[in-house]
Amino acid sequence: MINELLSGSVPLCEKIKEARLPVLLYGTGDGAEKIIAFLAENGIVPQGVFASDSFVRGQSFAGFRVMKLAEAEETFGRFCTVICFGMDEEYKTAVAALRQRDLRF
Repeated sequence: MINELLSGSVPLCEKIKEARLPVLLYGTGDGAEKIIAFLAENGIVPQGVFASDSFVRGQSFAGFRVMKLAEAEETFGRFCTVICFGMDEEYKTAVAALRQRDLRF
């Protein structure tokens, strides 16, 4: 059953590579550290980190200065966003800004 569902699907890392866009992490913390390691194992190196405007206070994460979304857009233009935090109800507000800007591939 699961093989039928996944048949013909493109693995996430391959899809990210095919997009040929800068990869930015949305979020910081343990989840982001794990995702950085996963991406590295698959030959993908993030080029920046951004967070919700209310969270950004000039901090850095994984060697990157944490940016607001508007700054990431100004710096990179189009980019691939990898969400690095768990979401439940927060999904509606946390991803709303991305959807408004049509930042998907």
